[in-house]
Amino acid sequence: MSVGQRHRVALAQVFMKEPEVAILDEPTGTIDAITKKSIADSIVSARNNLHSTIIIITHDNNFAMNVCDRIAYMDEGKIKRIEELKR
Repeated sequence: MSVGQRHRVALAQVFMKEPEVAILDEPTGTIDAITKKSIADSIVSARNNLHSTIIIITHDNNFAMNVCDRIAYMDEGKIKRIEELKR
């Protein structure tokens, strides 16, 4: 399987369990832009359909801006700013 396919399978395994809270660490770390869009759509869909809280840890600000409702910016392990995004 490709890296993108492995990411999608891992997400499917998490969301099949219908968790109340899921923590995703760099869910798009090493994948291409098309697969990144697919994963972003899957995360948003899961959040809306399962009513889950999804915590995403990422260095990709664009991905976070497209997927998240709220972003906490951290520096040296401390939250420096929290930003609410309008949807």
